[in-house]
Amino acid sequence: MLRDILKFGESPLFDELTHAVGVLDRVHHWPRIPACPVVISGSCKEDGCYNSLSHPSRPGKIEISRFAMYPSITLIHEIGHMLDHMALNPIKRGFGSEHDPMFDQLHLAWEASRIVHKLTAHHARKRPAVEPRVRRFLAYQLRPRELWARTYVQWVANRSKDIMIASQFRTATVEASVFRKLGVESYWDDDDFCRIIPLVDEIFYKRGFL
Repeated sequence: MLRDILKFGESPLFDELTHAVGVLDRVHHWPRIPACPVVISGSCKEDGCYNSLSHPSRPGKIEISRFAMYPSITLIHEIGHMLDHMALNPIKRGFGSEHDPMFDQLHLAWEASRIVHKLTAHHARKRPAVEPRVRRFLAYQLRPRELWARTYVQWVANRSKDIMIASQFRTATVEASVFRKLGVESYWDDDDFCRIIPLVDEIFYKRGFL
């Protein structure tokens, strides 16, 4: 179970983060993954980060900023990266979402979705010119590993029906983020996501996680 994989130290976020772990243990099964510490950082630049190690490939740590506005959502996002790296990736190098054929149908669903169309259009826009830092942000958010992590957050919020997760997710979708300033969403609307959910289910079934 996930609670056996993640190692938490004492922090003001302990109760909230371990609640999120309990939610994830309820919504799907977990394979054996090497232990991964969860560290509370003082970062003001990013809410969270997943670090991996190689030789052998294994999780390094998950960092959650004590300044994160939505700690549970941030943790689930980073766990999505760990899942992609360690459990959905047979060769254990890189991320399954970026090379495994099992994700092909999900890639097609992402590409057909409104938010990916908008992100791609903004990234390609010539006039008015897009600032280099914004273009880098857009390119990063269009990477399959990032699309997967956001998909995983939305899938968990949808499947778990957990009040705290749902509340944080709803608030995160309307926050004044870089996405909102660009006039795009960070998550999928209901019409697009209803096509994505069964594809995530199918991936998890194939891996024995459901």
